[in-house]
Amino acid sequence: MLNFSLTGLITIVVLAGLTEVYTYHFIWNKEPQTLEAFERRLFDFGKLAKQTTLKTNNILIVPESVHISNNHKTSAFKTTEFAGYPEIKEFRFEHPMEVLKNLENCKNNNYIFFEADNWLLDQFQTTCKNFKIEKEIPINGYYEFWTLKN
Repeated sequence: MLNFSLTGLITIVVLAGLTEVYTYHFIWNKEPQTLEAFERRLFDFGKLAKQTTLKTNNILIVPESVHISNNHKTSAFKTTEFAGYPEIKEFRFEHPMEVLKNLENCKNNNYIFFEADNWLLDQFQTTCKNFKIEKEIPINGYYEFWTLKN
């Protein structure tokens, strides 16, 4: 009787777990609110960095409100760092206005913008005339980001 009860309990727990896995991966996963709740935009940002051909200077331009470490190698975007590992080590996190102040020679640089408005993109393209501004979506990604590459 004890073995039968224990087997029944284990079966119920396993079935409950499988039900939750099915619910997340096949039902909730298709909802935009779920993608936002699980920081899919940050994940896609890291994936785009990972699939980008590295240059001498690789810069991820993040909003002013995002904390960046003093050495510019880490940020509050931990999901981005995880998704882009290990290539993310070759990138610097920067705020847009700081990059614009120091923007002189764009040769051999990559810029990936988490958020970008037309004015900001125009300022970069004015200085980096040979660069192409493109919208890119990472492989198997949902969100698009602006990139500036030559």
